[in-house]
Amino acid sequence: MVMNLQYFGGRGASSKIVGTRTAQQSAKMNNITRVGKKDGYKNLKFTMDKDGVINYSFETTRIVTKVHGGKMIDPSKDDVYERTEYNSGKIFKDGLIKRNKSTKSERLVKKGRR
Repeated sequence: MVMNLQYFGGRGASSKIVGTRTAQQSAKMNNITRVGKKDGYKNLKFTMDKDGVINYSFETTRIVTKVHGGKMIDPSKDDVYERTEYNSGKIFKDGLIKRNKSTKSERLVKKGRR
């Protein structure tokens, strides 16, 4: 017995039609790259799944200070960290963007005096 299955579903078209990205996906990708140049995104990557969904990922780095408060406040007591934030998400065929939770990692640059 041979069954002819045709898969429908997903967003926009049947799952068999993968091909290239849609106009909505291209617009969203262009927006992300334009904002990335302005905000300093690093390692910006786009990949396409077999069902036509585009996965993206990038990272941002910034300098953060952890202030040690109290009666005797002094900027030389502050710790300086370099925080790297990793972001990722999906762009569906109709242009819907789903963002994953970002993860952060901190690296100590300068420890404040005690």
